[in-house]
Amino acid sequence: MKKVIFLLLAMSLAVSSWADVIIIPSEDMNDVQVKEVDGDIFIKTIGDYRFTFKTNEGSSRPGYNKDGDLRIYAKCSMTITNIRGNKFTQLVFTISERGQERLAPITASVGNIAPQSVGDETVTWDGVASEVTFVVGDMAVYGSGGESKSGQFDFTKLVIVESEQAEVDEPDIFVADATVVGPQTVIISCRTQYADIFYTIDGSEPTERSDRYIDAFVVSKSCTVKAIAVYNGAMSKVASKEITIKGALGDVNKDGVVDVSDVVALANHVMGETPVEFDLSVSNINDDDVVDVSDVVALANKIMGD
Repeated sequence: MKKVIFLLLAMSLAVSSWADVIIIPSEDMNDVQVKEVDGDIFIKTIGDYRFTFKTNEGSSRPGYNKDGDLRIYAKCSMTITNIRGNKFTQLVFTISERGQERLAPITASVGNIAPQSVGDETVTWDGVASEVTFVVGDMAVYGSGGESKSGQFDFTKLVIVESEQAEVDEPDIFVADATVVGPQTVIISCRTQYADIFYTIDGSEPTERSDRYIDAFVVSKSCTVKAIAVYNGAMSKVASKEITIKGALGDVNKDGVVDVSDVVALANHVMGETPVEFDLSVSNINDDDVVDVSDVVALANKIMGD
């Protein structure tokens, strides 16, 4: 099920709502130029959406026009943000008559703008995001009044389509072998499309402030990997996997190298003086299930190549 929000800039109606539709009157956007925050930045919040307008290198400030449309001029930008972090999947702008005469190429920071052409009555964006920035091109390339004029993006209505919160699948954590010798590559995935994954490797519970999973990573020591998936404000259950990294056989002092120092450490252990850094799991050199002097001899022979 999808939630549809209508932002009507040309209608002077009292705020009302029914089912999943919200109508906002035009006067709610007629103070865009008044709400100056810093230099050429203007911000307006309507419901769960924040609109941030910037003049950038343009010569005219974005603003609501008395003809009933919101005008964004060449080089200006508009950022639409869902302040709750919910994802939207489509934005449809209805272009005003003036806008059709001066329509410029519109680019988006994420997602895709449907191919534009002269005479367009709408501009449509598709994607999955909680924030997107639109930038207006220099010239009226798609304007019915000729492309030699400066570009504009003037619209009277915006339709926002949101994905309703749904259950998010628990992430899958993959390793070649949960108990291995040497570093191990960890891969995390989620069956919920477009979900963001966050993880920890210290055993703590992951949150949206934890490391974001981008690509496979390597762990070089034993740890517990935990992960969550987040989509459209909903969070999955925590996935967890313990990974045990064993040292190489004979690396009893855990320094990453099997040499005479390991023979000394193993001999000390057998004599009852176990070093602080000691890995019993790689001490049974002759594989007889007992760690004794015969393992010290076997390790010495292993180092000498016998």
